[in-house]
Amino acid sequence: MEIYAEKIIENWKWLKKKEIVKFVDVNPTCIDKYVDTLKTLPKKQVYWDFENIHPKDDFAFARFAIITSAINFCYMDLQKPEQAFTIKESETSYKGAMAMFRCFFRTFGEKNITSKNLKKVFCSQDATKEFFTGVVQIPMLEYRHWIIQELITVLDEKFNGDPINLYEDSNWDALLLLDKLIQYFPMSFQDISHIYTTQKTLQFPFFKKAKLAILLYQGRSSKTNSQLKPLSNFNEIIAVEDYRVPQYLNSVGVLNYQDDLKKIIEKQQIILPHQQMEIEIRAATTVANSLILEKLNSGLKADDSRYWSIANLDAHEWFGAQSVDFPHHITPTTAY
Repeated sequence: MEIYAEKIIENWKWLKKKEIVKFVDVNPTCIDKYVDTLKTLPKKQVYWDFENIHPKDDFAFARFAIITSAINFCYMDLQKPEQAFTIKESETSYKGAMAMFRCFFRTFGEKNITSKNLKKVFCSQDATKEFFTGVVQIPMLEYRHWIIQELITVLDEKFNGDPINLYEDSNWDALLLLDKLIQYFPMSFQDISHIYTTQKTLQFPFFKKAKLAILLYQGRSSKTNSQLKPLSNFNEIIAVEDYRVPQYLNSVGVLNYQDDLKKIIEKQQIILPHQQMEIEIRAATTVANSLILEKLNSGLKADDSRYWSIANLDAHEWFGAQSVDFPHHITPTTAY
């Protein structure tokens, strides 16, 4: 398990011991039932090769994964949460992350995304606004613009302008890549929350977008005849703490929400980033997925066909959440 997840779980246990956890509970009985159900299902494997959304060329996609993950956050209209960033082309509509992916694909297609062509496209905030033009506009546009400027600058200064060099410099190791994304691109990939108590300050290093980039790459590398080699140490990653996964885990009883939190989510009221209830939702997701993967893979080696990676589990939960009636929590954040 990667060190950041270990820290989250360690701090969650301390909060539970001190009875400071207020809003979310992890239900071990439901985890056992959930795991039993998962064992009867085929593993969900997503290659991130959706038509007209992702590049077919594997190395173009590897670059695409890092760039798009940096701005993969918060698509809801915060005034009208039922609406999300949407673009429409002919008879096809794209929403949320798929709309963001489509914006990149319709501009870059199968080209390698580098700092050089990013500079041309995102030369001003007006240009960034035009790039993301939709029938429902993308929120937090300025943040996305400045994150892309950071990507351009750091790629130029440290990686010869090419995202593929991040993989090379990390020796195609998931944990080294995670650390490089966090270290060199703080605006893009830093994602740490804190809970302050009278005894100590607890740190929750989630780094969702950095782990998402790794997950996307690994998914494509798993495709038959992929030109990409799988990242080593990928199975050390156990959770990608966004808003969809806890929505799904709550729907199957693995996460239980306290009544006040449940009402806030049901009414689609905003939960501010770094509030304790938001941190608890995300930390509980890490704790739950850690236990789920541990039970799913007990006695199995990673090359066993029955072994579940976070890529399989996250896909099951993220796509499963699309059909859950109870809403997800809403937080205006650049973290997820």
